[in-house]
Amino acid sequence: MLTDNGEDRQNRPIKYGLTAAENQRRLELYEQEAMERIRAADAQDALLLQIGLALAQRER
Repeated sequence: MLTDNGEDRQNRPIKYGLTAAENQRRLELYEQEAMERIRAADAQDALLLQIGLALAQRER
């Protein structure tokens, strides 16, 4: 048997998702990961450029 203790559990708001602070932190992490990927890609490009220049100097 159910009794009503004055607690409206059926109609209470249900929280789905993240709070504003949690969402902001998630966005900051996405931005940080993107910046790390950009730095890694730039480092690879610089390395390939150095290799290409070294090979060009070697052929002369």
